[in-house]
Amino acid sequence: MTHTEQAADRAATYYDQGFNCAECMVLMANDLIAADLVPGAPRVATALGRGMGAHKETCGALSGGILVLSCLYGRETPDKEPYRKTRQAANKYRKLFLDALGYTNCGDFHKLAADKADAKQRCRRITTTAAGLLMQVIGEEEAAPSKPTS
Repeated sequence: MTHTEQAADRAATYYDQGFNCAECMVLMANDLIAADLVPGAPRVATALGRGMGAHKETCGALSGGILVLSCLYGRETPDKEPYRKTRQAANKYRKLFLDALGYTNCGDFHKLAADKADAKQRCRRITTTAAGLLMQVIGEEEAAPSKPTS
């Protein structure tokens, strides 16, 4: 099984247990990347689910994935390189997400659902797809040569 498939499978497992989309992303990352990558998981991602506190704004799978990227590459000082790398990875993830799924806004996905059960299945598919895309971005970032800091 590839890392992308493992990520999708792990996210599906958490989703089926009742975690929201954003929580699934951070739990999956802690399982597959590092146990302490996202401190306080899933708690730190809870309010991101269902589009920023259930307002159906930015999809929680997208914002949860960006939270993972920030934990992985983010900065602890005002250095520009970690900021650049994190922003670049987040932008790449958002583009892949949009290209693969057509929207970045939770409300747009929910408008397509026939009923509540369909919305739940769509959200599960979005979450598993997003988990795979996140692992793809992380793999590309890890394979890319680092720019020297000046």
